[in-house]
Amino acid sequence: MEKYPTLPVKIFEPIKNANFQKLPDDFVDDLSQDQYYGHRICLTVMSGYLDPDLQKLQIGPIVHSRWLTLACRILRFCTSTKQPSKTLVQLTNFCFKMYFPTWFNIKKENKITDGTNNFFKLIERVRQFPTDKGTFQ
Repeated sequence: MEKYPTLPVKIFEPIKNANFQKLPDDFVDDLSQDQYYGHRICLTVMSGYLDPDLQKLQIGPIVHSRWLTLACRILRFCTSTKQPSKTLVQLTNFCFKMYFPTWFNIKKENKITDGTNNFFKLIERVRQFPTDKGTFQ
């Protein structure tokens, strides 16, 4: 999967995600490179179009403690796969509909008093997540 940034981007169906909130510009300015890439790749998957400048960006190395990087790689790999497998589609849906919205929600609402609300939103996402479908929703 290391060579995926050099793969041509296929035309892909956008994925709808009502749980993903576009972050304000002043908040995006404070994100790390991986966080910024994660936010942009999510917006890309929702729109169905990958900007050429985003296609050229390099994602950081995989480290076990950096799940965000892995999720970015999964979304990017899916945008370059002509016929993604059912497993890749499921992983993409999980990253896009569960992981990224939860991660950015916690990043945005990071006070200890926000913990129960963040957990509640995660449980809502889990309840809405389709576990048996192998196509983009």
